[in-house]
Amino acid sequence: MAYKLSLWERAIRLLMTEKSYVLRRMRIETGVLEARVTQFSSEVSTVELSITNTIEDLRNLEARQIADEERLLKLSVKIEGVGAEFQELQNQKKSDPELMEKKSGLLVELIDEQVNLEKTMAENSDRIKKQKSVVTELRKTLTEMKRKLRQAEDTKNDLAARYNTVQAMDKADATLSLLESQNHADTVKSIESHVKKREALSQGRKEVRELSEDRQFENLEHEMAVAAKLEQYTKPMKGIK
Repeated sequence: MAYKLSLWERAIRLLMTEKSYVLRRMRIETGVLEARVTQFSSEVSTVELSITNTIEDLRNLEARQIADEERLLKLSVKIEGVGAEFQELQNQKKSDPELMEKKSGLLVELIDEQVNLEKTMAENSDRIKKQKSVVTELRKTLTEMKRKLRQAEDTKNDLAARYNTVQAMDKADATLSLLESQNHADTVKSIESHVKKREALSQGRKEVRELSEDRQFENLEHEMAVAAKLEQYTKPMKGIK
């Protein structure tokens, strides 16, 4: 005969089905969020690497600027010396035209180099400013990304904890419902009846065994008594040979 579910048992099954659906949805959403957090973390690492490379380029520009400043200082000293020599040649009453032309050409070359170097340094200074601005903006963006990443991780952890809690509550409710159901009570009664039968059978066997042991002791005592009497009757009396 097929067992028919009661109204209470049907309600419990419907409720458990709904809970299983909720748990499944939470598990899926947790997995999706975890995948997004992993992707977001990878993007943050990429931004960090980009910032590192940008800072390295900025340091190279700054090092080049320092080297150009040292070079410009040396050029200024050299131009000052060559200019003084050229002025001294001009002040002489008799000067060497060839030497004058040579000093003049050298002075022009040095001044041209100085002008080009100052132009390069000005352009490099503009690049340094732009790079610093980019680094500042990237750092702000990275800080915001890390903040959002922490929020996403906290949300993921919170959702995972809630999922575990709901799952534990679901298992507890299912177990409690099973314990409170009539089927469980019938099963317990059946098991209890079976245990009682086994106990009775075990007790009966014990009694039979004990009774058998008592009989064996009685027979042994009887045999010992008979042997003692036989020994008494068959033992020669004193004075009789």
